[in-house]
Amino acid sequence: MDALEILEIMYKNPDVCSWGVRNIYAEFLPVVGDSVEFSWDWDHENDISADYQLCGASCIGIEVECYIDFWEKLDECNEKEVIASIEKALNMIKIYGGETVLVGGDFKGYGEDKGEHLIDGKRYA
Repeated sequence: MDALEILEIMYKNPDVCSWGVRNIYAEFLPVVGDSVEFSWDWDHENDISADYQLCGASCIGIEVECYIDFWEKLDECNEKEVIASIEKALNMIKIYGGETVLVGGDFKGYGEDKGEHLIDGKRYA
């Protein structure tokens, strides 16, 4: 999956306001169209997963300004900025294991890591 493939999916789903990429191991991998499980918080003191979930799936966010007519007003300059944001997210996610998936849905907040967004959504690719 590359930036242009992701951009095409984003164009086809203008009702989705928050996008991000996430790496998921095969045994937990949802199929395209299924909801992505919310992430578990991290217990920093004990360096283990906490016993409660966050309010969304942890993703590296794709920075896109969202408003109703965004896609109609997307000009070449803005498209280049969106592609650059997608490429940045794809590069940042490389440090995590698993398969990279595209998540789209409702923005629920920021996580603790750089670029981390919490998204309540489903797998698009």
